[in-house]
Amino acid sequence: MHAVFLVDTDKKLLKAISQKLADSGLSVKTFSQPKEAIFAFIEAVPDVVVTDIHLPVMNGIDMIRQMRSYNTYSYYILYTALKDTTVFRDIVLANPDDLVDKEKKHSEITLIQSIKDAMARTDKELIKQGIPRNRRSAVLLRALIDTLPSGLLVLDNDDHVVIWNNNACRITSIDTKSLRGAHKKELPVIIHQLLDPELIQIVHQDEQGEIRYIEKTVQEISLEGGKKNMVVVFSDTTTLTNAKHDMEQYIMEMAETKDLMEEQAAQLAIALAEVDEKNAIIGEQNKKMIHELEMAGELQKSLLPDIYQIFNGVSFASKYIPSIQIGGDLYDIVTLGQGLTGFMIADVSGHGVAAALVASMFKMSFHTHAANIASPKILFHMLNDEIKSILAEDYITSFYLIVDRTQNTITYSNAGHPSPLFYRKATREILELDTNGYFIGMFEDGDYEEKTISVSEGDAILLYTDCILETENAAGQQFGGQRLLDLFGRAIEDKHGQDVIAMIEADLRSFCVQETFSDDFTCLLLEFIDLTAIEPIEAPPEESHAGEFEEF
Repeated sequence: MHAVFLVDTDKKLLKAISQKLADSGLSVKTFSQPKEAIFAFIEAVPDVVVTDIHLPVMNGIDMIRQMRSYNTYSYYILYTALKDTTVFRDIVLANPDDLVDKEKKHSEITLIQSIKDAMARTDKELIKQGIPRNRRSAVLLRALIDTLPSGLLVLDNDDHVVIWNNNACRITSIDTKSLRGAHKKELPVIIHQLLDPELIQIVHQDEQGEIRYIEKTVQEISLEGGKKNMVVVFSDTTTLTNAKHDMEQYIMEMAETKDLMEEQAAQLAIALAEVDEKNAIIGEQNKKMIHELEMAGELQKSLLPDIYQIFNGVSFASKYIPSIQIGGDLYDIVTLGQGLTGFMIADVSGHGVAAALVASMFKMSFHTHAANIASPKILFHMLNDEIKSILAEDYITSFYLIVDRTQNTITYSNAGHPSPLFYRKATREILELDTNGYFIGMFEDGDYEEKTISVSEGDAILLYTDCILETENAAGQQFGGQRLLDLFGRAIEDKHGQDVIAMIEADLRSFCVQETFSDDFTCLLLEFIDLTAIEPIEAPPEESHAGEFEEF
């Protein structure tokens, strides 16, 4: 059943609208406080969120931003009065999916129709854009948090509990429902002890009256806009602490008599056997963790396009090799209609799980906007605005080009990514495609630009990540751009598709003389194999705007 969140201070209005939506078979939750809506959002993400701008404590704009930081596939509708023109800037910054003027006649009917339209879009267009797979990624992240071997407690900038995982419940016997969303002042004594940075170990009596020892670390994390989160990671060390106390007692007794020393030696042997047993358990847990990382890597690969396809006369070949089980490289293809096809490659700074999560968020944002925006630089500006508020220290390089088959041109923009190589068959020359533009997520204004050039049948474009350029040989020399340019020039003369990429990979492995690369290897090849002219789609009448792209 589709779920809808309604957030407004007018309780009569909430009751009236929720009743009409419930009659249509929708699951509706109403909130007067934005904080309550955010905590409910964390527990179960709805399909549609309807909110006024003017809310207590936190306005609707900030609430939408915080919800989008958790998950981006929900549909957001602003239902507010527009007589005050000062709200228009906030509305643009919020970038809602729809806007309904609360003071217009029959506004409730308009709102209900907008919600129903959003549901239809969820059922059709979002599934086409890959949202279900991204939803599984969000579920995977929640499952990873709940299967951490330690307890995890996180307080937001306003001292409300936002994360209390399964192991935290097990260690303290305090369930999640009683804590999540609670303010620091309302928390029990043991939680205040966990938050106290001066305490390293906590002695706690459980429900059975047994003494438990808890060791912890407290870390304050700075977020965008000066906000801070308090993070506590803790573990039940009762067994180890008791073993330590026992060992100290054994040593004292061993000094008394020889017989006691022999007895303690036997007990020590037993303790060592238990340690070996625990080490074996830890080893099994490590194997399980590696297996889960391998599964995550397979999931990440499943989100990438097939290694060989043909789009509108453009042959597409690719190869992706993560340096470990999961990585931060990604690429994607989007069909915009009207003879336009977009090809994107990106590289997240860093490696491992963190880079993979950032890559997943970037892919979600890209797929959400790319199908409706026919300008690479405008798309990069939008992605930079969204991603910068999420990233703390990381950044993303990316290159995006759109092939226009009605004009046989490509329009491209570069966000700090290694410049692709463009091969013109007519002259056999190789050009570097580059534009101005900073990394995504690093600056408020990425200063992106775009360029357009013509393409002909037989031309080709090689896109890649910095692994190829920065791989070093035994002497510490990098493979470099000139070596890649010369290699590509030789390969493209008599090879095509995967054979070109295979030749580049083989040459790179021979250069570095290593079985694995130190960074993620990603290489894409676009070949223009059939540029028979495509007639442009006839423009609709002037009063209609069907088929046009959004402009920002």
